[in-house]
Amino acid sequence: MTGVPGGICNASITNEVDSIYTSDNAVCTSSTKPWSCCSGAGTGSCPAATPNLFSLIASTESSYTQFGYTTANGLDGQWPKESATVPAGKYVGLMQVALQMAQGNTYASPMDTAWNWLTNVQIADDIFSQKLGYIGVIEKNAMNSHPGLQALDGYDAENMALLQYGGFASPTLPSVQYYVVLKVSGIWEWVQNPHASTKGQAYVTKVRNATPPNSTTCN
Repeated sequence: MTGVPGGICNASITNEVDSIYTSDNAVCTSSTKPWSCCSGAGTGSCPAATPNLFSLIASTESSYTQFGYTTANGLDGQWPKESATVPAGKYVGLMQVALQMAQGNTYASPMDTAWNWLTNVQIADDIFSQKLGYIGVIEKNAMNSHPGLQALDGYDAENMALLQYGGFASPTLPSVQYYVVLKVSGIWEWVQNPHASTKGQAYVTKVRNATPPNSTTCN
């Protein structure tokens, strides 16, 4: 992955990216949930709904590569993996995050984001936690407006955040999210949104069906 002889083994990458997601208790949105204490918002036990979610995202976004062989600045070699979108290089690295994104309460430098895969993953965690926060606001407003509506479970909250992480939904617009509220047999329920981005729904499915490299040990 690093472009140096031997690289970093897949098991180490898997362990690290999933540890960052689960140890930071990223599945945390609203105060109506038992896991509302996550990400520094309080104390308590906040298990992730999908402990290996970040290895699934890394598999989908970059196939476990922070670097790729290409020509840049007139030099052939291993350079930070860039997105294929226009403009090229808007998103980089293992988790394909924007070059200038928050890391905790500060901003990681573009150089760290592009060249340090651990920084890249931490920024992804910050982004994902932020998305979950947006989902929490949407959920809370929906529950206040629809009597009897149940809270999203952790898995469904992750799906909502994945749609946003992939760039397929506005953070604050309820009508474009992965789930919307509809009345089913006289009861308000969260249902998959038929008007959500088709590409976005495919992205969520692709992440959920991803298969990270199966190496489990490192020499």
